[in-house]
Amino acid sequence: MRTVLPIVVDGDPALRLVAPPVERDELLSPAFQALVYDMLHTMRSAHGVGLAAPQVAVAKRIFVLDIGRGPLIAINPTIEDAADETTFTEGCLSVPGMVGEVNRFKRLVLRALNLKGKPFVVRCAAQRPIDEYLADAIQHELDHLDGILYIDKVRNLRPVPQPAAA
Repeated sequence: MRTVLPIVVDGDPALRLVAPPVERDELLSPAFQALVYDMLHTMRSAHGVGLAAPQVAVAKRIFVLDIGRGPLIAINPTIEDAADETTFTEGCLSVPGMVGEVNRFKRLVLRALNLKGKPFVVRCAAQRPIDEYLADAIQHELDHLDGILYIDKVRNLRPVPQPAAA
């Protein structure tokens, strides 16, 4: 059975720390593996598409994503070859109830380790909207690992629109 971890919100100092890398022996430990699956469960329970370890008050360079193509687990991620800036509307589980526009790159290359410690690469070529969405989500989560919230970069921060009452 998985655990839903508490998600920290803006104002918690855990969100402003630069997360250190995950060491190989730690990566393969049962406790770390459980953390990753708990993060996925927490993200899904909160109806999010991404979650970085600092959002659950864990200072480690890891994030999980699922934009509808299956889970992506990125340990010690880096971005290369980012290009073609555009504007995305974003929200965040750590800034509940708010959205705003952020400039991000549409194209990028993500390099990271998987749960077995093996390197992998994800290329977001911006040839399809799903690639742009993935590129946006990757950059959003990587910012969390560097102590940056989207509200640090946002324009037009506003409450999430609520559906009209019937």
